[in-house]
Amino acid sequence: MQQIFLGLFFLIQFFFVCADDIMQVVIPAAGLGTRFMPMTKSVPKEFVHIKDGTPSIEYVVREAADSGLTDVILVVSKGKQSLVEYFKIDHALNAFLETRGKLHYLEKLNELCLSISVRGVIQNAPLGTGHAVMCAREYITGDYFGVLYPDNPIVSDVPAMKQLIDVANMFDASVIAVQEVSEDLVSAYGVIAYEEQYAENVYRVTDVVEKPKLEDAPSNLAVIGRYVLSVDIFDSLEIIPLSLTGEYWLTDAIADLIRCGKPVLACRINGKLFDTGNPKNWFETVAYLHE
Repeated sequence: MQQIFLGLFFLIQFFFVCADDIMQVVIPAAGLGTRFMPMTKSVPKEFVHIKDGTPSIEYVVREAADSGLTDVILVVSKGKQSLVEYFKIDHALNAFLETRGKLHYLEKLNELCLSISVRGVIQNAPLGTGHAVMCAREYITGDYFGVLYPDNPIVSDVPAMKQLIDVANMFDASVIAVQEVSEDLVSAYGVIAYEEQYAENVYRVTDVVEKPKLEDAPSNLAVIGRYVLSVDIFDSLEIIPLSLTGEYWLTDAIADLIRCGKPVLACRINGKLFDTGNPKNWFETVAYLHE
C-alpha cells in the first residue's frame, strides 16, 4: 500500500509541480591549472583537447546546450577571458576558411555558438567553488539554475545535465549528480548521505561531506560536478565559513540548504564519467575516447 501511495504522489508531482524552465548554467573555470603547468602558464587548462581537437570546455558547454540550457555563465579569472571568446563567432576567420574550403573545421562549433549565449564573470581570487557560483548571482533570473564543472566530461546517451533537469522538474527540488566510486577514490570527492529512495536512481540527500576519510564516508555515492540548484543556495553561500583550505565549498552550502529544510535530491547518472583535471587522468580520457 505504501508503494502505491508513493507512486501516486510522484505522479501528481510530475503533472502538477514543476520547477520553472531551467535555462541557465554556471561553469566555474577560474582555476590556474597548476597540475598542467608550464603549459597553463598562458593557456587555460580547459583548452586541452580530449578528442579530435575538441577541448574539454566545449564538451561540457555542448552538454549544457544539448540539455536545453542556453544561457551560459563562465566564471573565469582575469587571464582566462579567451574561454569566453572561444564561444563567439569569428566572422573574419570563417571568411578566410571558406576561401580555402576549410570552413567545415568550425562548422560544429559555429552551430553551438549560435545556439547559446555565453557571458564571462570574473572571479578575482581563487576562493573555491562556492565563491565561483556566488560570483554569478546577479545574472541568475530563474528559480533554478545548473552548475557544471569542466573537468568531468560524461559520455552518455542522455546528457547528464538533462538527467538532472528532468529530476528537478519532476520533484521541484535541487538535484546533485552522483555516481558510485571505489573505496580508494572516496576521499577525492564530496560524498552524500541519503535516506529513502524516491525513484529509480533518485535519493533524498541528508548531508554532503567534502572529501571524507574512507572510514568517515557516509556512502560511496560521490558528487560528480553537476548540479541543478534552487536560488536558495545563495542564502547558504552567504553564511558558510571558509574551509580549512581557505576556500568556500559549494558542497558546504548544499549541506546548509539541507539543514534549513530545503529539499535536495541526488540522481545517480547513467553514463561514463571522465576526469581531465590532471595529466594522468587526461591521458586516460583521451586514450579511451580515441579507441
